[in-house]
Amino acid sequence: MYKVLIEVPTWLGDCVMATPAIENIVNLHPDANITIFGSAVSTKVFEHHPNVQRIVIDDSRKQKFRIFHLYKQAKQLGGFDCAISFRRTLVSKLFVWFSKATIKGSYRRYTKQAIHQVIRYNDFVNTVFKTNTTASQLTIYKIQSLPRLLNLIKNCLALILVLLTAVLSVGIQKSLPR
Repeated sequence: MYKVLIEVPTWLGDCVMATPAIENIVNLHPDANITIFGSAVSTKVFEHHPNVQRIVIDDSRKQKFRIFHLYKQAKQLGGFDCAISFRRTLVSKLFVWFSKATIKGSYRRYTKQAIHQVIRYNDFVNTVFKTNTTASQLTIYKIQSLPRLLNLIKNCLALILVLLTAVLSVGIQKSLPR
């Protein structure tokens, strides 16, 4: 199993544009076990991705000592084969540097040419993984299956029915004369 830590862009649109590059990582390592790190909004894109095992919300901006918090968080996440960040900030570079990963990469622009962000993100992944893939389509996975969702709803309703039955039986026993 190939473990990957990915810090996704903060903005939702940029995060969606990173999906082809992330799919290329999965194509390169089909057994990839991915941990997504990022803002609450941008990480929603990956909620139903089949290779995403864990989503961690970056709350470091709310912390008094942000860099120390990121250091602790990177260490607590554990070891990875690869850690990359699609962000260009110093804080993001530090987060990747703090991580326990064999391969590390922080996004940067490789050309001043006016090219689409999807291609820029894909070029970054190609550089980190030493590949030459082309960017495919933007990909957001939906909930895996309707039967699973219906089964979940059925189980919740059954639990509610059990709880209501218990509450009603206690209420009836209290109202009976002794």
